[in-house]
Parts: sequence; C-alpha cells; structure tokens
Amino acid sequence: MSLINSLIVNPFRSLMGQLPYADAPKPGGGIFSQPYLGAPNGVLYGAGNPPPNLSPQGGLNTPAPAQVAPTDTSAPTDTSGSTSGGQTAAQQAAASATAANEANIQNQLGRLGNQQNIGNQNISDQYNSAYQTLANQQALAQRDYTTATNNDQANKQASDAQINTQTGQNLSGIQRLLGAHGSGSSSASSILAPYAAGQLGNTQRGQVQNTYGNNQSALDTNWGDTQNQFANSFGNLSAQKQNQTNALLAQIDTTRANLLGQQANPDTNQINNLGNQIDSLGRNVTFTPQAVNAAQPNLSQYAYNPSAAPTAGTTQAATNLSPYQLLLQGDQNKNLAGQNTLGTVGQS
Repeated sequence: MSLINSLIVNPFRSLMGQLPYADAPKPGGGIFSQPYLGAPNGVLYGAGNPPPNLSPQGGLNTPAPAQVAPTDTSAPTDTSGSTSGGQTAAQQAAASATAANEANIQNQLGRLGNQQNIGNQNISDQYNSAYQTLANQQALAQRDYTTATNNDQANKQASDAQINTQTGQNLSGIQRLLGAHGSGSSSASSILAPYAAGQLGNTQRGQVQNTYGNNQSALDTNWGDTQNQFANSFGNLSAQKQNQTNALLAQIDTTRANLLGQQANPDTNQINNLGNQIDSLGRNVTFTPQAVNAAQPNLSQYAYNPSAAPTAGTTQAATNLSPYQLLLQGDQNKNLAGQNTLGTVGQS
C-alpha cells in the first residue's frame, strides 16, 4: 500500500495541490473533498461532484469506449448484384459480350483482304478458262476456213485440169476428122482447129474462174465476219472480268462498312451473318462467252458448159463438128452452117 501511495497517490496529490480550490481541504476527505474552481461556468467539483476525467477513488477516469455496432463477419447479401470492382453482374456480362463482339468484328475484318485475293484469283481462273474455250473455237473456225479455202482451190484446179484435158481431146478429134476427109495438112487443121478448141476451153475456164472468185469472196467475207464476232466475244469476256472484279471490290467494301457499323451497336447474330457472307465473296464466278457463228458458207459447184466431142458420121451430113464449126469456117462462112460444112472446112 505504501508503494502505491509513493508511486501514484503522492505525486497526484502534489499535482492537485497546485490547483486553486474554493476552500482548504477538509480533513479526511481525500482529494475530492475540496471543491474545484477551475471548471467552466463556475461549476464547483467536489467529493460528490468530481470532474469528468477524475474518479472519486482518486485516479483519472478512463473515457468510455465509443459504441460501435457489432460487425457481421458473414458474407454480405448483395441484393443489387454488385461484384468486385463496383460492376453489377449484368454490367460485367455486357462488357464481356461487347469485348467478344469487337474481337469477332476485328477477326472478320482481317479475313476480307484474303477473301478478296481468293475472289480475284477465281475471277482470273474462270476468265482464262473461258478465254481458252473461245480461243479453241476460233482455232477450229480458222481451220475450217483454211480447209474450205484449200478445198475450193483444189476444186478449181481439178476443173481447169478437166477442161484442159477435154480441150486437147476435142482438138485431136477435129484434126482426125479433118485428116480423114483429106484436110489433115490444111490450115484448118493446123491453125483453125487449135484456135477453135482453145476458144471453147477458155470459155469454160472463164466459167470456172467466176465460180472460184465467187466462192473465195464468200469464204473471205464469212471469215471476216467470224473474226469480228470473235473479237467482240473476246472484248465481252474482258468486260465481264472487269465487272466481276469491280463487283467483288464493292462487296468487300460493303461488308467492311457493315462490320465497322456494328462497332457502335453490336449485334452478335448480324456479325456472324456478315462473317458467313465473307465466305461466299468471289466464289460464284462464271463467264459466258458470246456465241460465234463460225459456219462455213455454201459454195457454188464448179460447172461449165461442156462441149460434145466432134464425131464422124457415116455421111458428111452426119459428121458433127459443132461447136467448132463456125469457128473453123470463119465469119464469112456463117451462112453456110447448114450446108455441107465438111467440104467447106476441108478446102484450103
């Protein structure tokens, strides 16, 4: 007890003795038996009314602990849907969906360039295929034109050869007839007979030449028209290629714009539909060459007026020199055509 007094009570009494009191301490009353004049508003503190920070037992009062509502350590019930970070579950889900849509949009946008390359390659492949088909048709038409031209030339040459042969045979026939009637060495045999046979042969050759000229003109005109058709068809293929390329580019640009438009208000289904459309861009590419009528024209047959070979009859009247008779006689003897021409021709 003496230790407590020496450590706590006595120092405290010494402190309290320095404070002004209203009256002297009362014997046996302790430190709170004297009124305390230092209180605000002139309140006197004493044994029955100690200061608020002093206890009647002669020590400092310990301030009463602040009243704190009991803490519930159990997990709180989130009636508003709040999660970590201050976002609601709905907000978090919306943010996640937005991020997923944006990633999908960027993915689809990244595919457009490659799809355009694929489409351009498809266009090029289909164009080359159609071009080759048309070129093959042109080669066939060229072959047919060349064949028809060569055949027509061969037919003309055959006709000329036939006329030459026939002309020679006719000349030999006339000369034999003249010789048989004693005029083998006459001028009619050596001069007029070849002339007459040659004249008729030239007439026949002229007919053949006309046929040949008409046929070649028809072939050349038809081939020129065919070439123009092919040129137009090739040009149309080039135009189709350019149109296909432009259409693909327009589709790519439209799809890109639609995807970018989804960034402001994304719609997952719409984004997926646009992605599916990308797969079809540049896929269905077709080229249709313009038809070319490469049929060959109908050519005329090589025909000429054949001459009947001169024949010797049993009598002079039955002997046939036609159609050489007038040529052999000369213009001055045309009036004697119905008479005994053999005798006339035989005169030298």
